[in-house]
Amino acid sequence: MIEIVRARIYPSLPELLNSPHGRALRALRHILAHAPHTRRLRGGAGLMRALEQDPEAVAECARQLGRPLSLHMDPALPDLTWTVQD
Repeated sequence: MIEIVRARIYPSLPELLNSPHGRALRALRHILAHAPHTRRLRGGAGLMRALEQDPEAVAECARQLGRPLSLHMDPALPDLTWTVQD
């Protein structure tokens, strides 16, 4: 019996999807798929920091919506949660 082992270089897919950046991208995907009328995304501090670090994703979401998407940090929300407003 032979066991092949390789070094883990990158995080697993579940880790990526549940990271702050993954959750921020999930919020943008939700807006595009289920709430295209949205003009404002309110989120917790961790989510907003993740979106600030990926301006290309926010710009692409706004381009697909056909209008700007305003981002607002809401300290009352838990760190990685979000809500949308018209």
